[in-house]
Amino acid sequence: MPITTKILPPSGPIESLKEEDRELLSSFGSFESAKPGQKIIHQGKSQGVLFLILSGLLHAKREDHGHTEILAKIHPGEWLGEINLFDPSTAVCSVEAVEPSEYWVITREAFEKFINKNHAAGSVLLIGLAMTLSKRIRSLTEKHVLVARSKKKPMLWASLGVVAIIAIVGIWKWAEGNGLINRLRLEKQQRVAGAYQDLETSQVKAKELKLEVTRLEEELKWTKAEAEKKAAQPSTPPAQNVVKNEAPSVEAPPANEPSEPSVEKPQEQTKPAQPAKDEPSESKPKSTLISYPPEIALTVETTVPLTVNGKVSGSAKIAPGKTFRVVGVDGSDVLVTMAGSTVRIPKENSNFDEAFDAAAALAEEKAKAVKPAAPVVPTVPKPSPTPVAVTAAESATHQGDVHAASEESPAVQIEKMIKLVTPLEALDALRDFRKSGKESARSAFMKNQARKWEQAAETAKNFLRTRQADESTKRLLKNIVLTAEMFATERYDGIESKLNEIDAGWLAIKTDMEIYGPEGAPKPEQPQ
Repeated sequence: MPITTKILPPSGPIESLKEEDRELLSSFGSFESAKPGQKIIHQGKSQGVLFLILSGLLHAKREDHGHTEILAKIHPGEWLGEINLFDPSTAVCSVEAVEPSEYWVITREAFEKFINKNHAAGSVLLIGLAMTLSKRIRSLTEKHVLVARSKKKPMLWASLGVVAIIAIVGIWKWAEGNGLINRLRLEKQQRVAGAYQDLETSQVKAKELKLEVTRLEEELKWTKAEAEKKAAQPSTPPAQNVVKNEAPSVEAPPANEPSEPSVEKPQEQTKPAQPAKDEPSESKPKSTLISYPPEIALTVETTVPLTVNGKVSGSAKIAPGKTFRVVGVDGSDVLVTMAGSTVRIPKENSNFDEAFDAAAALAEEKAKAVKPAAPVVPTVPKPSPTPVAVTAAESATHQGDVHAASEESPAVQIEKMIKLVTPLEALDALRDFRKSGKESARSAFMKNQARKWEQAAETAKNFLRTRQADESTKRLLKNIVLTAEMFATERYDGIESKLNEIDAGWLAIKTDMEIYGPEGAPKPEQPQ
């Protein structure tokens, strides 16, 4: 029957075990008791458990042809069944309680679980069992081999000795093998965990690089669109130079003077054809009507620096055929605009001379077209070329913006903003960054997106200041400005809802554009 003992005492082979190890070992077995005359092991029956005697006295008996022989007395602290634990078989003898006894019993399966779970305590337990087995072999040898009585069955006890030795060796090999297997398993788990961590880190870095590439591609698309837009507009710099140089030739003379002075002024226009003293020396004479051509095209592949917010962040190779707007000349370099920054390009890498000659020829043709108007000046109180030249000069700075605004509808301008910021792609990326361990990638993404959203916000602000818009369009543009601020300050909470609002607002505007056209729904006619 079970007893109330909860922990094995420090005696016998487990005397050196720690208290927590003995408590753990106790939980793998059960505590039982036996009355006098009760057998706990029956001869000839299957035996696969291990016993530890806690109190009382037991006898190991063997019955052979009606004769009962007491093989040994078992006292507290001794083990039983160690041979059958490692080599399950039938019991060779019976074990019977002589007086009230208590014992602890554990099955072979529970014994293996304990050793696999606690290698140190398991090794101590196995050594203790080996010592017990050795003592019993020695006792049996002294009792049955050296005594003449043992000569009747010498092979039996010799076999038992060999089995005991094999059992001891098997125990050691088994323990060593289990320890090696567990050590290799632990090392494998550690390597797999490290590989998963490296993979996660690589994925985060790859995501950051992908976002950086996407940002650069979007900036390149934006720059290309702006360059194409400016290229489609009339080139104003040559017109400004021509008007400024021709302005003196079209001034009206006083009403009381003859017409000769007005004839002399057109002749003065031939003087600027000579090279100016303050102009830098070039390979051949240049016209003073212009200082540089309005734009040039690359003739060879050229590497130029990429500048973001006034800082060089890399370089890019520009293929031949790419055109740029010229803003000045510095020695052997041409100053052009690219992505909102000024970049130097060697003249020898472009068609500067051909572009300059073509622009100068065009300016001279325009100047000649204005000259014949000079003799007509005396016939009118005020010369007609003067107001034309003044009007062109005053409106040159904003003519391109007015022209572009008249060509593009509000829906088209909003579509450009949406294509620049791609709210749905940003929304998908932010949802992916919700996973733990991706905070650094999310921060990098917010910083990269902030630059594109800042450009879109500036366009939206200018739209709201200069144009009339309905309430839905105003709400969409204000959401773009607000979302740009959230990206700039890395306010992660709430940004997904704003991206959804922007996408829904643009979808509504796009639907109206598909139904009513780019100009929007027609306004109802006013009653006469």
